Amino acid sequence: PVSMNYKLREASEYITDRQVLDFGRTKVEVLHLPGHTPGHCGFLFSDLGIVLSSDVSFHSFGPWYGNVESDVSEFLNSIERLMLMKPERLITSHTSGLISSNIQARLRSFRDVIYARDKKIINAMYKGKHSLWDIVDENIIYRSFHQPQWRYFEWFMIRSHLKRLVKIGRVFVDDNEQYYLNEGIRPSNIILG
Repeated sequence: PVSMNYKLREASEYITDRQVLDFGRTKVEVLHLPGHTPGHCGFLFSDLGIVLSSDVSFHSFGPWYGNVESDVSEFLNSIERLMLMKPERLITSHTSGLISSNIQARLRSFRDVIYARDKKIINAMYKGKHSLWDIVDENIIYRSFHQPQWRYFEWFMIRSHLKRLVKIGRVFVDDNEQYYLNEGIRPSNIILG
């Protein structure tokens, strides 16, 4: 087993979506952007036209939702929310500097990594991989498991995709926890967005 050495902390105060935090000269609006984790937030500095999108970043790895409570569907919704906001400028937690160009295209590309992973999972099922562990061992997200925790993260991320694919009717799961494509679903004709 992999130990993350993570200790829960008591919250000293709670924030809510759309809450305005007043720091005197600076006011910041809370943007609840779940998916990466359930409580993941970004922040809108409306006076400056800047969104701090936190872990909705443009990292080359793509979206990360390998936490036990992460949710790929919520991550997609959070990316869409940012796209609808059409921020002038963006700062993320995993890229350097202020981003002020091609933000919409970058958000679309970041979102599309999730859809590409969906297609790879569907392709794995099409080729006969039906258990969660069999799909995990295809290394769809982490191309290798150089670190033991990467397999752990892959498991949670694939599981989140499978839940989403079941929910949107592309996949079904049987009583033995085996995943299958619904009738008519093929890697070549799948529409996920």
